Amino acid sequence: MNLLTGAATPTTCRVSSVLNRDRKAYGAQHMFDGTDVTCWNSDQGTPQQVLLSFHRHVHIRQVHVMFQGGFVGEDVQFLVTTMESPTEFHALPVSKHFDDGNAMQSVDVSCDNATQLRVVFGKSSDFYGRVTIYELLVWGLEAE
Repeated sequence: MNLLTGAATPTTCRVSSVLNRDRKAYGAQHMFDGTDVTCWNSDQGTPQQVLLSFHRHVHIRQVHVMFQGGFVGEDVQFLVTTMESPTEFHALPVSKHFDDGNAMQSVDVSCDNATQLRVVFGKSSDFYGRVTIYELLVWGLEAE
């Protein structure tokens, strides 16, 4: 499997919000910088989401996430667009409850020919609905 996200890939990311609109300190780019010192920190409110655009067709197999304990996304939905349906998001049949902790957590996801992945957090372990992610890694294969 290959890492489908990160600086060495054409994948881009958008998020629903950034704490205090301070993209330099808390922006989405920090989920992919390879360090567990920086993070994306959402502003308050629900739902929160991360949208990954791969800019190519990929076969998604796993998603790894490292949250900050106390700010963990809950009621998670994984939605994708595919080569066959490039403008409509479809929910993947994946059910995952992330533990409220700091450890890297993973979920098996199986989707071929994906062009975008949207991860939606319906709520958060934080009272105000904030989500904090230190690392978000998507593993899979490049489509041929």
